[in-house]
Amino acid sequence: MHFSSLFALLAIVPVALCAPGAESNAVDHGHHPHKTDTEHRHHHHHHETATHQEVKRSAAAQPANQALTGSIEVQDEQNKFLGFLSFDTQSINGLVPQKPNNDVISFNPQSEPFALNIVQSGQPTKVFVGGAGNDPLGPSSANIVPLDVVPLTPAGSGPVPPQGAESTIWSLNGQDNELTAQWVNKGGQRPQTSIAFDSKKNELFFTGDVNAHNKQANTNAELVRFFFVKKCAQKPRHAVQSLSVP
Repeated sequence: MHFSSLFALLAIVPVALCAPGAESNAVDHGHHPHKTDTEHRHHHHHHETATHQEVKRSAAAQPANQALTGSIEVQDEQNKFLGFLSFDTQSINGLVPQKPNNDVISFNPQSEPFALNIVQSGQPTKVFVGGAGNDPLGPSSANIVPLDVVPLTPAGSGPVPPQGAESTIWSLNGQDNELTAQWVNKGGQRPQTSIAFDSKKNELFFTGDVNAHNKQANTNAELVRFFFVKKCAQKPRHAVQSLSVP
């Protein structure tokens, strides 16, 4: 007599929905020759890293009009990891070594320029990562615009009173997920806009000429680059396997 039994095994496997973070300097982002300011604005090199490769695929797979949520990784001009942008609903708090969990940004990459909405503990807020300042940026100008938490402003508006806020200024490079900004001066000019970091003060700002600023302020701020890193989430995946035992 033959007897058979059918057994169903249920396996729950956590599936990572995002790329691994680059929380330490040990992550190798490769090396690229130093770029001129013009090249920095118009050309972006592809980063052969697992983080950026996976994030690129995740971003490309997003349906139209679906927002992306995550953090901002900051690198120097030699592609060295410096940290993650830290912020809350009140202020920009410089860089931190670990990827933030509670305060992240959300944006729709289908519409450029877009604003970076601050999401706190999973809930959208009414404030954004942008800049605040009325001094015009430009080549050979020591003027800067500090990164700040600002309200939503229209694209191309120029500084909005009273704080000179601009938030709808960001674009995403789909090749390597670099976030770039285009500041609009009060007169409507669109100067070359770079992001700089002053490590002595742990402060970030927009600039048209970081060397002119450093000379006037007697400091040594450096140009940096922002990269979007998708927020990590997990959900269970159920796999049922049947075994026939004679």
